[in-house]
Amino acid sequence: MVTDKPHVSIIILNWNGWQDTIECLESVLKFEYNTFNIILIDNNSSDNSLAQIRNWANGEANITINTKFPDLIYPLETKPINVIEISGDDDFSNFNSTVGNREIVLLKNSDNVGFAVANNQGMVLSSKLFQSKYYFMLNNDMVVEKDALTDLVEKLEEDNTISVAQSTIYSYEIKDEIANTGGKILFWGQTKHFKQIDTNEVKKISFICGGALFVRADVIRSYGYLSGKFFFGEEDFEYSMRMKKNQLKMVCSGGSHVYHKVGMSVKKLMHNYEQRTFLFALNRTIDLKDYFPKYIWHGWRILFLIYFAYLFWIRYKVPLQRTMFLIMKVYIYSGKLNDVKKDTVERIYLELDLR
Repeated sequence: MVTDKPHVSIIILNWNGWQDTIECLESVLKFEYNTFNIILIDNNSSDNSLAQIRNWANGEANITINTKFPDLIYPLETKPINVIEISGDDDFSNFNSTVGNREIVLLKNSDNVGFAVANNQGMVLSSKLFQSKYYFMLNNDMVVEKDALTDLVEKLEEDNTISVAQSTIYSYEIKDEIANTGGKILFWGQTKHFKQIDTNEVKKISFICGGALFVRADVIRSYGYLSGKFFFGEEDFEYSMRMKKNQLKMVCSGGSHVYHKVGMSVKKLMHNYEQRTFLFALNRTIDLKDYFPKYIWHGWRILFLIYFAYLFWIRYKVPLQRTMFLIMKVYIYSGKLNDVKKDTVERIYLELDLR
């Protein structure tokens, strides 16, 4: 059992999803492990999220949470819950408020800075406020079991060779169906996802899911934050590649259970298969520039894009002429670009009519 109760910063992102976020927060606040704080980051939502979250925390809103997991949500937490608000435009150097255990720090961004940058903000803020031993990056469209955090802390306290861990991710819609237990990075740059694990198992993996990512703070300090090169997607793959390159141990814990509304964040940001598949292909080809020797990368890119031509044309029924146009654009862009940040994504989508 954990005896010294190392501090954990739980980092949750919200973007136009306050209903999911409130459900997630209610479950997180019921963690049996209680030495933690929540850093909630709003990426410039346009759906009145900030007001809704404030009302929830103050107990001013009569919110009914329609959940598939009432045992993990109800009874609702006693309100008010203290929320300390900070602007994401600050460097946090002048922040001098005292934050109590289990209280929420709400970081308000003036733009949607993306998944990686927002999580990095949360870790930087945590290092200034809490000196946490661990960071737990959790998707807002998840509900957690009460012992999920206890299990992760215990596993890493017991085995100091583990650098990064993830929870076992179950489907929110089908409670007993495992959606993700991490995976394996294959030598040609794709991943094989695992969907089986025993309850007491600690499974060694080489690909770790960013949706329920538990990492030592000293690993972040030594090997860096999530890559800010990608606006959406690819962050967990790049981080897994970095951990693998440095021979750091990654695991999935069968005893830490969370439930995920799979695909919700993707559907909010990208509305069709053309968008999703194009961005995935562009992210991956640019990402692996840093991990393959240049002469291998050029040959691999051609084979990789042949596979994506199949996806566009055969699986997603994109007309052949459009398929070849998009594949050629991925080829051209990946040769010229070294990142896929927000302004790059928006410009490319506009140029290619990917709406």
